[in-house]
Parts: sequence; structure tokens; C-alpha cells
Amino acid sequence: MDIIDQAYQLYEKKQWKRAKILIRKEKNFEFNPVALNLAGSIEWKLGKIKAAKQYYLLATKWQKDFWPAYYNLGNLFYEMGKIDQAIQYYRVALSYKEDHFRIFYNIATCYLKKENIENAIYYFKKALELKPTHLESNINLAKTYFLKKEYKKSFLYFNTSLALDEENTVAKIGYEKSWKKLIS
Repeated sequence: MDIIDQAYQLYEKKQWKRAKILIRKEKNFEFNPVALNLAGSIEWKLGKIKAAKQYYLLATKWQKDFWPAYYNLGNLFYEMGKIDQAIQYYRVALSYKEDHFRIFYNIATCYLKKENIENAIYYFKKALELKPTHLESNINLAKTYFLKKEYKKSFLYFNTSLALDEENTVAKIGYEKSWKKLIS
């Protein structure tokens, strides 16, 4: 097992300080986008946002098409409440990795947060094209249609959500609310 794999295992076990020490022992650490990306994620978990951002940016410097670093930058900016920058980085990630449902989902979530309903719907649908069984995409698309007052579509997506997880409270409540709007 190489150093990156060992550091990743420590990261997964939430042993971030040990992972940080180990990842820096990787040969050519400062030029390895995978190592730099992991270092960024470790720094983020340690609450060092500026350092995380720098590592992600370094990863993209050394490998322009390294989409995971752009994706992580999108996540970082989303968490900071900088939604426009998050969208920008997610779109760059998408330009290199067009078949990753989570990127579409995250862009949709950004647009929903900005109350840009049409774009949110578009990107939730794109996420579902790639992974129709993604519960969160179905629920959020249903919520978005509800906001748009398209109750039939909302009801259908909440129904799909319940088929995926019949115990999901959000889906149950949304299903009932949509149904009430349809029959009123």
C-alpha cells in the first residue's frame, strides 16, 4: 500500500493530523495532484480553509484536468456561502467529468439556493439521467417543482422518492402536501 492510500485510510478514520503528516511524506508531494487534493481535504477537515483552497488550486495547477480538485473547490465555496464561485468550480469540474451525477446535483443545489428554479430543475434532471435512484435528487427536484407550483410533477417525484425509501419523512410530507394541492 502506498503513502497516499495509507493517508486516505487515516483520513477516512478521521485521523486527520496523522494523515496530514503522512501525506507530506509522499514522493514529489508538491507536484502530485492526488496527494495535493487529499492534503486539501485534510486541511479542510482541520478547519484550515485557506490552506485547503491553496492545495486544491495547486492540484489544478499541476494537472489542469484534475476534476476532483475543482469539485472540492466547489464544495468549499458552497460551504462558505459563496454560491457563484461554487457554481464556477463545479462547472469546470463538469467540463472534465461530464458523467458524474454528483456534480450536476451540486450545481442544482446551488441554483436552488439562489432561487433560480429553472436552472435547478435542469441540473437535478441531469443528475437523475445519470443516477435515477439518487434519493436526494428526486426529493429536491420534487421540492423545486413544488416551489414552481407544478404540483403534479412534484407529486410524481415525491412518489418516486417514496419508492426509493418508503420511510423518508421529507418524501412523505412532500407527497402529502403535493397531493393536497392537486386535489384542492
